[in-house]
Amino acid sequence: MVGIINRMERDGLIKRQVDRQNKKYTRILLTSKGKTLYEKAVKLNTFVTIISSLPEEDKRKLKLYLSTLSKAARKVPEEQRNSKRKLLKGED
Repeated sequence: MVGIINRMERDGLIKRQVDRQNKKYTRILLTSKGKTLYEKAVKLNTFVTIISSLPEEDKRKLKLYLSTLSKAARKVPEEQRNSKRKLLKGED
């Protein structure tokens, strides 16, 4: 467990804080980076739960459609993708 905490601290996800009332205890607190990662994990878990509830045939179709979209997106030049993003956001 200590190894995991050390790596999370090294990566800026948590910070340690000695308990003010009992110096034998150290609290582990999420940093803003850790909170952001946690929120992403919760959203991903929700997405996985939703996808998992689909019938197998729908999952297969979704995978096929996403693969098709991904391949098509890779064919669009970068500058064109950026200009379309601006249009979708209402920017000129």
